[in-house]
Order: sequence, then structure tokens, then C-alpha cells
Amino acid sequence: MAKINGSSFLLFIDGVALGSTKTSSINISVDIPLTSTQQSGGWETNLAGGGMRSAEGSFDGLEDPSDTVGVNEVYDLINTRADFDFEMTDDTAGSNIWTGTATVSNLTVNYEMEQPVSISGTFKLNGVLVRATET
Repeated sequence: MAKINGSSFLLFIDGVALGSTKTSSINISVDIPLTSTQQSGGWETNLAGGGMRSAEGSFDGLEDPSDTVGVNEVYDLINTRADFDFEMTDDTAGSNIWTGTATVSNLTVNYEMEQPVSISGTFKLNGVLVRATET
């Protein structure tokens, strides 16, 4: 069985790769409404097929001032309260392409003694998360 190398996946912000990332992830969830009552016999019941769907993502890596999209650009998205078009994919045929519109919810810049400056952050999807397949 073939495996997918996570190193080949990149997070794109408005069409440009977020530079020097080491990891990126996407978390997809549904908030299933609870329908338990006293008649449920002590068992949790839920609304089948109901609930709000959502997605959020995260990234971490190293700060490189020569990157086209890095700390300054992510900060500007927070400061201006701007959404961005995101894409998470690689160029391998058959791989997932995740796209949508998102808002940065967190940016952390870590200045540790005798270590490279690291960055991490999270973003929250606004609307539909689209999954396609790389051709």
C-alpha cells in the first residue's frame, strides 16, 4: 500500500505557500445536537444527520524573513481582520485538495535562546470546506 509523505503538503494563503512550515493540519468536525431525555434510559441520544459542520487548521514552522508569506503577512490578516483563501495540497495525482475561506484566529512567534525563531498559528473556516482530488 502506498503512503503519502506529509512533507509534500503545503498551506497556501491567497495562492502563495506559507513559507518554512514544518507541519500543517486541518480538523473537520460536526457539532451533533444532543437529544437525550429522561426516557433515554441513561443513554446519550443525538439528532441523526443534524449539527453544524466546521473546520479549522493549524500550522507551525520557522520564521524566514525572505519568505513571501510569513509572520508579517499572517499578522496583517489578523490586524486588518481580513479573510483569506486557503488551500492545503501537494502536487501528487490522487491527493486531496482542501480549499475554503478562513480567518486567522491565532499567531504565535517564539523567540527561544539559541534556537531558530518559530511560528505557529490557527485558522477557522468561514463557510464550506471543499475537498477535491489532485489530477
